[in-house]
Amino acid sequence: GSLTHIRQDGVTFNLDPERVPVDWLISDMLVATGKNIGMLRPWFANRWMRHFVVNIKLPQLHPWPALQPLQSFLASLPKVHYVLRELYHDRREVTLMGHVEPMHAKTRE
Repeated sequence: GSLTHIRQDGVTFNLDPERVPVDWLISDMLVATGKNIGMLRPWFANRWMRHFVVNIKLPQLHPWPALQPLQSFLASLPKVHYVLRELYHDRREVTLMGHVEPMHAKTRE
């Protein structure tokens, strides 16, 4: 296969419509939780990727309530399968990983 690595500001990056959807969205940015969630919203809402691994930095005070907007948003999206895990090696972030089904994909019966 081939790999295209796009190195740009992840918060302000606009995806070229010719490249949609990408196979993988990988993100590990040192930005506030809310800014990271804001960046992710159009990626999920427009299904710009097939798979994703995103590290989300947590605030030091009240880290878990900061994730509620992301969890509510993800729960509202059909055909987005994800897990959100606090990995042992880094207690100040969580890792969001999963995949997005195309809207026209049929489920098995």
